[in-house]
Order: sequence, then structure tokens, then C-alpha cells
Amino acid sequence: MDGIRQTTRSTATRDGIAEALRALGVWPGDVLLVHSSLSSFGRVDGGPDAVIDALLDVLGPDGLLVMPTFTNCRVAPATTSPAEPYDPATTSCRDRTGIIPDTFRRRNGVKRSLHPTHSVAACGPRADEFVAGGERRTFDPAGPFGRFVRWNGKALFLGARLGANTTMHVAEDWMGLPFLTREKARVQTESGPAEVVVTGQPSGCRSYYGGGGVVADVFERAGIIRQVSLNETVLRLLSAREIIRVTCEHESASRALSSAAKRRTISAGTDWP
Repeated sequence: MDGIRQTTRSTATRDGIAEALRALGVWPGDVLLVHSSLSSFGRVDGGPDAVIDALLDVLGPDGLLVMPTFTNCRVAPATTSPAEPYDPATTSCRDRTGIIPDTFRRRNGVKRSLHPTHSVAACGPRADEFVAGGERRTFDPAGPFGRFVRWNGKALFLGARLGANTTMHVAEDWMGLPFLTREKARVQTESGPAEVVVTGQPSGCRSYYGGGGVVADVFERAGIIRQVSLNETVLRLLSAREIIRVTCEHESASRALSSAAKRRTISAGTDWP
């Protein structure tokens, strides 16, 4: 048509995504926690399953693929209708973490943790071990998120903003910072729905969180982000231990910390529990 410039968006494929992941530094046998946005790819041939298959192709049989499967099962004081009780077998995470993890959690062989608002799903060797614990303390060092750090995991952002960097909250919990809160959530039990108290919820105010722009600046200045582009999206990769180290250093520099928190800041890279 005269006078009108038409553009088409490229279609991402399973093989193309796998190639980009390898170029980024994802290796067979990695422990990989994936934050994702399907819409950031433009079009994907095969939809969310193609993205999941590409991740599994690269990780191989010895890798562990992990995705956040967060839910809206918290009890909000201002609401009149009760929250849906959390059931790891059925509760959707699509509204919180998107269609890719919601598709992943429903696959055969995928295991899901029991925390009512901040669950994760995992597939691969030791998946059962990975998702165990942390049912009430959200970022428990002995639960899935702490295990992600101890197992030298990598955090992958598939078009997702760095403000979604859940691993930062593991450092905040470990340091005992004041903006992690207690909340009530609903869970499904054998006798029906029940309310439980969960601790370490990341709902308090912090200067560098929110929209994620400051988060990106903090990690970019530290030089710990690897990234590649694929069609319309950017893929970013960070080491879990480096996330812990940089978060602790940033918090130490930006606020008055207790002596115990400062000691943990200094040792964050060497003696994670």
C-alpha cells in the first residue's frame, strides 16, 4: 500500500531460543530459575511449550529447571471475598508469574513447593528435594530459594524485568532486614480451607525495588549481568551467589545495619548457610 510502511514481528522458535540460551551461558546440568514473559518474544512457534522445551533441551537430563509459581492466596484485610486457598496441584499462577510457568507447573513430572503465596515448580534430578521446606518462611535459607543459592543456581530473565528478581529477597531475609513482613494466607487442607501465617513476605518498602529500573542499575554497575537479544526480547543471566553478594553490599551501603547484618554482608559470598 502506497505511503504505509508495514512491519512484521519475527517468530521465535524452539531451536532459536535454545541457541540464544547457549550463547548466554546456560549449560547442561545447570540449576536454572526462570522469570519469563511470553509476550516479550513477539510470536513463538509452539507457544509456551516451545519455550519450556528449549530450556529443557539446553539443560539436558542432569539440569534442574525451576520457575516461580506465585499465587494470590494471601488474605488481604481490605477485601470482602476470601482468597482462593492454595492447592499445589490445581492453583494457577498465571496472574502472578505468567503463562509459561503456569504451563510448566502442569507438566508430568514437575514438582511444586507448598508455600501458599511464593511456591516454585521444578523438573529434573532432585526436584523433590529442591521444592521441600519453606512452607511458612517465604525465603527460608533451608527452603527452595535458599537451596537455589547453595546449589549455585543461575537466574534467567526471558524478557522479564529485573525488578522480578526474587533471589534478592533471600539476601534480605538472611540479613534480617525490616521490610519483610508477616501476612496471612489460605491453604487447602484435608478438612477444608484454613488460614496460616507466612513470614518474610516482600511487601515492605525498599528504595531500589518497585519498577525495577534501580534494580537493573545496581546489578549493571556491579557487572554481573550477561545478556543477549533474540528478536524482540532480551535474555539476561545472573549468578544466584552474585545476586546475594551485590544485594548485601548495596543494602550495607544504603542503610544503617545491625552488626549481625553487616557481618553477613561481608561474608555473603563465602559462607552462605
